Amino acid sequence: MKRRKKIWLAFSIILVFLGILLISGSTTYTTRQVESVSENGISYEISKGEQEIKNGTKIIRNFKTGEKMTVRFTHSLKPPYYDFYIINFTIISPNNEATVFWYELEPYFNRYSGETQLVITNLTITKTSKDIDTSQTSKATFIGETCTDGNYTLVYISPYPFQVLSYVAFVKIIDVKEYPYANAFLIGTTILCTGTILALWTVIKGKTKTYKRFKFRQTQQLLRVSKTRFNCHCFVLIIKQFNAFSSRGFFYTKLFKIDEVVNFLVRKCHK
Repeated sequence: MKRRKKIWLAFSIILVFLGILLISGSTTYTTRQVESVSENGISYEISKGEQEIKNGTKIIRNFKTGEKMTVRFTHSLKPPYYDFYIINFTIISPNNEATVFWYELEPYFNRYSGETQLVITNLTITKTSKDIDTSQTSKATFIGETCTDGNYTLVYISPYPFQVLSYVAFVKIIDVKEYPYANAFLIGTTILCTGTILALWTVIKGKTKTYKRFKFRQTQQLLRVSKTRFNCHCFVLIIKQFNAFSSRGFFYTKLFKIDEVVNFLVRKCHK
């Protein structure tokens, strides 16, 4: 194998491995959580302009096993604030079991804006059901993973005689897979095909050259043999013609007669 052929073959193998690497990398994905407040054209949120959010307000939504839920709300309170507020929620499962939790809101003075805001300082779960896994809940965000298919009902419980919330939503958390290197699949496929074709072309071209070289040498040998046989036949004919003019033979020698020379040349030419 010539050096140039080895270089091309090595280069094609590198392209093949690079293409496989890019194709494998294109399947790498990251998971991002998206909060959905609507599904199949149905909205699972209530705003103050659409409906009064009061004690006992309900939102019913269907969940499948393994799906996650949370609650989003906006208060409608204005300063001066109390020192402490409680926002109660109850989620009733398809098996009529309740999960009860509340958010604790406290006023916080923002020195940059110079305003006092209500912020969530704590989240307390007082009751859980076997239909909702709350192990992923944080200090300020409720996250429940459903263990049963069916309709779940979010109920707002207000201990205050006045309206506290201006917005509430029963949110479904959806895990979305994102493929940041998806474009590498097309590039990897192109490189893989190029490397494969180049490797096949290098191997096939080498075999074709070897075959042609063999045929050329074989043809040259046949030509030399044919030329030798032609010269032998011509020499034999010439000797026979000269022998016809002499009774003892023109090429008679002390060692052998002309017939012996003729027979020897004929045998050599037919080998």
